[in-house]
Amino acid sequence: MKKIVILFISLLGNMLLVTACKAGSFSPGITLVGSTPCNSYIGSVLNITPGADAEFIKWKIVLKDEGAGKQTFDLDLNFGQSQPNTTGFVNGGQKRTLHGSYVIQTEQIENVSGMVYRLQSDKLTTPISLLKINENIFQILSKERTLLSGGGDYSYSLNRESIVKSPNILTSLVSTAFAPTDKATTIIFDARTPCWEIAGDNGFNVAADCFKLKWKLTLRRDPTTLSPTTFTIERTDKRQNAVDGNWAIIKGSPSQPNIIIYRLSPSTSDPAILLFVGDHNVLFLQNKDGQLYTGNELHSYTFNRRSSN
Repeated sequence: MKKIVILFISLLGNMLLVTACKAGSFSPGITLVGSTPCNSYIGSVLNITPGADAEFIKWKIVLKDEGAGKQTFDLDLNFGQSQPNTTGFVNGGQKRTLHGSYVIQTEQIENVSGMVYRLQSDKLTTPISLLKINENIFQILSKERTLLSGGGDYSYSLNRESIVKSPNILTSLVSTAFAPTDKATTIIFDARTPCWEIAGDNGFNVAADCFKLKWKLTLRRDPTTLSPTTFTIERTDKRQNAVDGNWAIIKGSPSQPNIIIYRLSPSTSDPAILLFVGDHNVLFLQNKDGQLYTGNELHSYTFNRRSSN
C-alpha cells in the first residue's frame, strides 16, 4: 500500500510539472543587459536629466511571454555620474524599476528593417524601441527610428545575459554602405569592448587583468570615387603601434545577400577584422566565422561613428 501511495504522489507531481510547463510558468524570458550613455532623448524617455543626474545608465530588461498574447517586461535602471577608476557610479548612483508590456513588430523604416520590440509603461514618456540585431544583441532606436549611436565609452547596444547559440542570421539593416549625401573621405568610429574573448580569438597580447579594450577606427575613402582606400586602428593594447591596411565593402553572402560587411585587411600579420554594418553610424564586430560578438553588462562590441562637429 505504501508503495502505491508513493507511486501515486510521484505521478501526480509529474502531471503538475507538465501542466505548469505547458502554462509557461517556467519560461525564463529573455534578459538583456548593457551600459549606455544618457543623451537628451533617452533622458526624456526615462524622465532622467542627462549630465548632472546621469552620465551613463546600466540597464537590465527581462522580457516575458506569459502566454495568451500577454507580453510583459521588468526594467531595472542604475544611473548617475561615473566613479573614476571603477565600473560604478558616484555614491552608487540612483536606481529605478519599471514594469510594463511590449509588442513585437516587423518594420521597414526607411533603409532600416527588422523586428522591433516596443516597450510601453506609464512611467515612460514614449515607448522604448529595441531593434533585434540577432538573438543576442538588441539596439535602442532613436525617436527618428534609426539606430542610436553612442560614443567612445558606451554604445546603445543591449546584450543577452545568457548567450544562446543560433544560426548566423542577421537583421538586414541598410541597403547601402553610406547615405547618398555622405561625402566624407575620413570617417572615425570609436568603441570600448570587452577584452578577453576577442583577444583570445585574435592573439592580442593583453594583460591578465584586461577587461576592456578601447578602439579608434579611421576609414578613408577616395576623394573622387568615394571608394574605400585605407584604414587605421588604434587600440589600447597597441598604444605605440597602430594597425593599418586596406578595407573593402562586401555586399551580401550566399545565405544573406542583403547584409553589408566592412572587411579590414591589415598590412601586418594581424587577422582580418569584420564589421557588420548596422547603418552609417553603427557597426558591429564579428568573429572570423561571421558571428557577432556579444557584449556584457558594461561594454558591447559596437563601433559608433564620431560626430564631425
